[in-house]
Amino acid sequence: MPDDYLKNDVAEIEEALRSLSVLSGKLLELAKAEGGGALSQSQQDLVPILAMIARDFEAQAPGRVVLSLPEREVNSFLDPDAFAILVRNLIENALKHGSRSEPVKINLNDNGVLRVCNGGARVPPEQLALLRNRFARAKTDAAGSGLGLAIADAIAKGAGMTLHLRSPATGRQDGFEAELNLACI
Repeated sequence: MPDDYLKNDVAEIEEALRSLSVLSGKLLELAKAEGGGALSQSQQDLVPILAMIARDFEAQAPGRVVLSLPEREVNSFLDPDAFAILVRNLIENALKHGSRSEPVKINLNDNGVLRVCNGGARVPPEQLALLRNRFARAKTDAAGSGLGLAIADAIAKGAGMTLHLRSPATGRQDGFEAELNLACI
Protein backbone atom coordinates (compact mmCIF):
# COMPACT_ATOMS: atom_id res chain seq x y z
CA MET A 1 0.00 0.00 0.00
CA PRO A 2 2.66 2.61 0.87
CA ASP A 3 4.27 2.02 -2.54
CA ASP A 4 0.95 2.82 -4.24
CA TYR A 5 0.68 6.09 -2.32
CA LEU A 6 4.27 6.95 -3.18
CA LYS A 7 3.71 6.23 -6.88
CA ASN A 8 0.58 8.38 -6.83
CA ASP A 9 2.44 11.24 -5.10
CA VAL A 10 5.29 11.03 -7.62
CA ALA A 11 2.82 11.10 -10.52
CA GLU A 12 1.10 14.18 -9.06
CA ILE A 13 4.45 15.93 -8.60
CA GLU A 14 5.47 15.12 -12.17
CA GLU A 15 2.19 16.53 -13.50
CA ALA A 16 2.57 19.69 -11.40
CA LEU A 17 6.11 20.17 -12.73
CA ARG A 18 4.90 19.68 -16.32
CA SER A 19 2.19 22.29 -15.77
CA LEU A 20 4.67 24.73 -14.25
CA SER A 21 7.03 24.19 -17.19
CA VAL A 22 4.26 24.94 -19.71
CA LEU A 23 3.17 28.01 -17.74
CA SER A 24 6.70 29.37 -17.48
CA GLY A 25 7.16 28.86 -21.23
CA LYS A 26 3.96 30.79 -21.93
CA LEU A 27 5.05 33.59 -19.57
CA LEU A 28 8.38 33.82 -21.40
CA GLU A 29 6.53 34.04 -24.73
CA LEU A 30 4.32 36.80 -23.30
CA ALA A 31 7.34 38.73 -22.00
CA LYS A 32 9.00 38.48 -25.41
CA ALA A 33 5.80 39.56 -27.15
CA GLU A 34 5.34 42.55 -24.89
CA GLY A 35 9.03 43.45 -25.02
CA GLY A 36 8.96 44.30 -28.70
CA GLY A 37 10.88 42.69 -31.50
CA ALA A 38 7.76 41.78 -33.43
CA LEU A 39 9.07 43.40 -36.61
CA SER A 40 11.93 42.41 -38.86
CA GLN A 41 14.22 44.66 -40.88
CA SER A 42 13.23 42.92 -44.09
CA GLN A 43 10.20 41.05 -45.34
CA GLN A 44 10.03 37.30 -44.95
CA ASP A 45 7.86 34.74 -46.70
CA LEU A 46 5.59 33.36 -43.96
CA VAL A 47 4.11 30.48 -46.01
CA PRO A 48 6.86 27.91 -45.28
CA ILE A 49 6.85 28.81 -41.57
CA LEU A 50 3.10 28.28 -41.33
CA ALA A 51 3.37 25.01 -43.28
CA MET A 52 6.04 23.69 -40.89
CA ILE A 53 4.07 24.62 -37.78
CA ALA A 54 0.86 23.09 -39.15
CA ARG A 55 2.77 19.84 -39.89
CA ASP A 56 3.98 19.78 -36.27
CA PHE A 57 0.41 20.07 -35.00
CA GLU A 58 -0.86 17.52 -37.52
CA ALA A 59 1.61 15.03 -36.06
CA GLN A 60 0.26 15.77 -32.57
CA ALA A 61 -3.41 15.77 -33.58
CA PRO A 62 -3.76 13.58 -36.70
CA GLY A 63 -6.71 14.49 -38.90
CA ARG A 64 -7.60 17.63 -36.95
CA VAL A 65 -5.55 20.20 -38.89
CA VAL A 66 -6.69 21.41 -42.31
CA LEU A 67 -4.27 23.85 -43.89
CA SER A 68 -4.94 26.03 -46.92
CA LEU A 69 -2.00 28.02 -48.31
CA PRO A 70 -1.62 30.33 -51.28
CA GLU A 71 0.47 29.24 -54.23
CA ARG A 72 2.63 32.33 -53.98
CA GLU A 73 4.71 33.95 -51.26
CA VAL A 74 3.12 36.01 -48.53
CA ASN A 75 5.75 38.47 -47.42
CA SER A 76 5.55 40.43 -44.20
CA PHE A 77 7.75 42.52 -41.92
CA LEU A 78 6.49 40.42 -39.01
CA ASP A 79 9.49 38.77 -37.37
CA PRO A 80 9.55 35.04 -38.28
CA ASP A 81 10.05 33.96 -34.64
CA ALA A 82 7.22 36.21 -33.47
CA PHE A 83 5.02 34.82 -36.27
CA ALA A 84 5.82 31.26 -35.20
CA ILE A 85 4.89 32.02 -31.58
CA LEU A 86 1.68 33.76 -32.66
CA VAL A 87 0.58 30.93 -34.97
CA ARG A 88 1.45 28.21 -32.47
CA ASN A 89 -0.69 29.89 -29.85
CA LEU A 90 -3.64 30.33 -32.21
CA ILE A 91 -3.54 26.73 -33.43
CA GLU A 92 -2.98 25.32 -29.95
CA ASN A 93 -5.94 27.35 -28.67
CA ALA A 94 -8.17 26.08 -31.49
CA LEU A 95 -7.18 22.44 -30.96
CA LYS A 96 -7.54 22.65 -27.20
CA HIS A 97 -10.84 24.51 -27.01
CA GLY A 98 -12.53 23.53 -30.27
CA SER A 99 -14.76 20.57 -30.97
CA ARG A 100 -12.69 17.39 -31.08
CA SER A 101 -14.98 16.00 -33.78
CA GLU A 102 -14.21 18.85 -36.22
CA PRO A 103 -10.98 19.98 -37.81
CA VAL A 104 -9.17 23.21 -37.09
CA LYS A 105 -9.06 25.15 -40.35
CA ILE A 106 -6.01 27.29 -40.96
CA ASN A 107 -6.18 29.51 -44.02
CA LEU A 108 -3.61 31.99 -45.31
CA ASN A 109 -4.76 33.75 -48.48
CA ASP A 110 -2.85 35.61 -51.20
CA ASN A 111 -3.55 38.95 -49.52
CA GLY A 112 -1.88 37.87 -46.28
CA VAL A 113 -5.05 37.33 -44.25
CA LEU A 114 -4.61 34.48 -41.77
CA ARG A 115 -7.66 32.76 -40.29
CA VAL A 116 -7.66 29.99 -37.69
CA CYS A 117 -11.18 28.57 -37.17
CA ASN A 118 -12.59 25.78 -35.08
CA GLY A 119 -16.01 24.36 -34.38
CA GLY A 120 -17.48 24.17 -30.93
CA ALA A 121 -19.72 26.11 -28.62
CA ARG A 122 -20.17 29.83 -29.17
CA VAL A 123 -18.22 32.10 -26.89
CA PRO A 124 -20.62 34.68 -25.42
CA PRO A 125 -19.79 38.30 -26.36
CA GLU A 126 -18.97 39.29 -22.78
CA GLN A 127 -16.40 36.46 -22.54
CA LEU A 128 -15.08 37.05 -26.06
CA ALA A 129 -14.23 40.64 -25.15
CA LEU A 130 -12.01 39.42 -22.29
CA LEU A 131 -10.05 36.67 -24.06
CA ARG A 132 -7.17 39.00 -24.97
CA ASN A 133 -6.46 39.55 -21.28
CA ARG A 134 -3.86 37.51 -19.42
CA PHE A 135 -5.26 34.46 -17.69
CA ALA A 136 -8.72 35.06 -19.18
CA ARG A 137 -10.57 31.98 -20.36
CA ALA A 138 -14.00 31.22 -21.69
CA LYS A 139 -15.96 28.56 -19.87
CA THR A 140 -14.16 25.36 -20.78
CA ASP A 141 -13.11 22.03 -19.35
CA ALA A 142 -9.86 22.13 -21.31
CA ALA A 143 -6.60 22.65 -19.47
CA GLY A 144 -4.77 25.89 -20.09
CA SER A 145 -3.41 29.05 -18.56
CA GLY A 146 -5.40 31.67 -20.43
CA LEU A 147 -2.26 33.14 -21.99
CA GLY A 148 -2.34 31.93 -25.62
CA LEU A 149 -4.61 34.64 -27.03
CA ALA A 150 -2.95 37.30 -24.85
CA ILE A 151 0.40 36.34 -26.39
CA ALA A 152 -0.99 36.37 -29.93
CA ASP A 153 -2.63 39.74 -29.32
CA ALA A 154 0.56 41.23 -27.83
CA ILE A 155 2.55 40.15 -30.91
CA ALA A 156 -0.10 41.53 -33.25
CA LYS A 157 -0.18 44.87 -31.40
CA GLY A 158 3.61 45.01 -31.30
CA ALA A 159 3.63 44.68 -35.09
CA GLY A 160 0.87 47.24 -35.60
CA MET A 161 -1.74 44.63 -36.55
CA THR A 162 -5.17 43.90 -35.15
CA LEU A 163 -6.13 40.42 -34.04
CA HIS A 164 -9.85 39.92 -34.68
CA LEU A 165 -11.64 37.34 -32.53
CA ARG A 166 -15.09 36.12 -33.56
CA SER A 167 -17.64 33.70 -32.23
CA PRO A 168 -19.46 32.32 -34.04
CA ALA A 169 -16.83 31.82 -36.72
CA THR A 170 -17.51 33.42 -40.11
CA GLY A 171 -20.14 31.47 -42.04
CA ARG A 172 -21.05 29.28 -39.06
CA GLN A 173 -23.60 29.19 -36.29
CA ASP A 174 -20.97 28.13 -33.76
CA GLY A 175 -17.23 28.00 -33.32
CA PHE A 176 -14.43 30.47 -32.89
CA GLU A 177 -12.20 32.36 -35.33
CA ALA A 178 -9.01 34.36 -35.00
CA GLU A 179 -8.04 36.54 -37.96
CA LEU A 180 -5.29 38.99 -38.78
CA ASN A 181 -3.78 40.59 -41.86
CA LEU A 182 -0.08 39.76 -41.95
CA ALA A 183 0.65 41.94 -44.98
CA CYS A 184 -0.70 45.19 -43.51
CA ILE A 185 2.63 46.14 -41.91
